[in-house]
Amino acid sequence: MQLSSIIGKQVLTQNGKLLGYVKDAFFQRKYAKISCLCCVDGEENPFYLPARAVRAYGDVLLATTARIPSPVGKPSPVGKCVYTHLGEFLGSVCDVLLTPDATSLFIVCNGEGQTSLAVDTLSLGENIIVRKQKEPSAPLQTTDARPLPPRVGLLGKQVKRTVYDGEGNPLILANERITAETLQRARKHNRLLQLTVNTLTNLPS
Repeated sequence: MQLSSIIGKQVLTQNGKLLGYVKDAFFQRKYAKISCLCCVDGEENPFYLPARAVRAYGDVLLATTARIPSPVGKPSPVGKCVYTHLGEFLGSVCDVLLTPDATSLFIVCNGEGQTSLAVDTLSLGENIIVRKQKEPSAPLQTTDARPLPPRVGLLGKQVKRTVYDGEGNPLILANERITAETLQRARKHNRLLQLTVNTLTNLPS
């Protein structure tokens, strides 16, 4: 499961009542599993849903009404800068891939493609360092930069706050409506999560 696949999704009870939307996630130690979800309700008030409350993942999340007063675990690494052990900039984390064997991969975007990095090869702090390998190993494997699954639910929606790229240039202005081209630009500049949040929540200006 990819983190980006649940951000922005509706959270419903098993009786169909809308609880809110997923805004972010916190992780257990070593990012092996999600510990809780940061959500917002219909009045844009934040609430925290423990992972154990989620009963099903699909086009929406089905969950119980269990809540916790504050988030637990490690914040999402999305947006953190990634460097080699020689100090070379690789890019920034644009997604987290959780695998069935309780390991996780950080998906790093650099504008030209995507690189998958196993968490156990990284030093995790305010920034992320790829540790030097004791023995020669194969070079980092770069994916073919296939686009993420389209977020059909965002198409046509009005953005409530301007979304900028890493250099401060606007990708889409406040009050504009999202097009397929907007989604493509947001993916390219690692701003898909920000676009989702700025569309689905009433952020103050």
